[in-house]
Amino acid sequence: MSIYADHNATAPIYSEVITCQHELSQLIGNAASLHRYGRYAQSVVEQAKSQVAALVNASPEQIFFTSGATEANNWVIKGMAFSHPGLRLAVSATEHEAILRPAEFVAEYMKAQLTLLPVTPLGRVEKDTLVDTQLTSIMWANNETGVINDIQALAEKIRIFGGMLHSDAAQVCGKIPIDFSKAGVDFMSLSSHKLGGPMGVGALVVKDPYQPLIPLLHGGGHQEGLRSGTENIPGIGAFGLACEIAAKQLDEYQSKTRLLRDSLEESLLENTGITIFAQSAERLPNTSFFAMEGVSGEMAVMSFDKMGIAVSGGAACGRHHAETASHVLQAMGVSNELSDQAVRVSFGINNSIEDVKAIVSAVLKISKQYPIQARRLG
Repeated sequence: MSIYADHNATAPIYSEVITCQHELSQLIGNAASLHRYGRYAQSVVEQAKSQVAALVNASPEQIFFTSGATEANNWVIKGMAFSHPGLRLAVSATEHEAILRPAEFVAEYMKAQLTLLPVTPLGRVEKDTLVDTQLTSIMWANNETGVINDIQALAEKIRIFGGMLHSDAAQVCGKIPIDFSKAGVDFMSLSSHKLGGPMGVGALVVKDPYQPLIPLLHGGGHQEGLRSGTENIPGIGAFGLACEIAAKQLDEYQSKTRLLRDSLEESLLENTGITIFAQSAERLPNTSFFAMEGVSGEMAVMSFDKMGIAVSGGAACGRHHAETASHVLQAMGVSNELSDQAVRVSFGINNSIEDVKAIVSAVLKISKQYPIQARRLG
């Protein structure tokens, strides 16, 4: 048995995207060159911009390709800190490390004034907690809990302050409909490998490309002089195709993964000792974050793996801190002990109800392996 239920860490790449990337890797042209090979490479970039823009309702000229959402996040935060000495910056307490670490960096080394915004017990950022800053960064949906923030309402409040809003949308793109133009955000980060594209490529969507950020990378002046470096044509073209595929199957993706998630949680709650986090909040349809009392998340993930089931203990990028409880759950007021027992299941369109049954069966087996701890906590 082999079941992959860790799509929030990375989604399996579509077979069509693999083919596209392979074919584009045979190109010999540089998109900055004027000859026919270069012009063709540039046409791949332009097509991908249109494909990405169509998925998020933006304009192609608002799309700037990066190495991933981490670079896009760093670009916004550090770029704003460069252009606004003493930057007043606010980020939510449940952000991914790709936001928290650059925010801490600009606070320490660039004298930014950093505010950490609290969240509700359900993990949402509320309008009344916002402060008057020049830049606020709030993720569209949390990578661990799947909780979705009301980005449009938050953007309206931030505009009253005269500030700008950035949103890390890596987890929502291709999972739920998002409308960049309607949402009112100024910057949005995307990641290819979260939606069935290749790793190592992403995008920053910019509301006003004519009043841009200061570049992080200087060199040959690629991408309108904002992001130097020869474009990754195979990755960019494959990312664009993945966005096109995701757009076509978005309705099917939502309905299928929601059915799987709800079936999983209904079955889990038939057993004692299970806590499902933020279950009553609006969440991504594919994501369930729960704890088995008496079993550490790290131990549970390894036990699942021995049974051929891939799940996560939370954010994949934070697993080098495996001994540390989820900062997301701690910000929600969950105890350290329970936070340390969290397990995330995140489905994709190719998962099945049989996968759900296998995961539930594995939960029961793992729980029985720790009867002393379960009795102590139960």
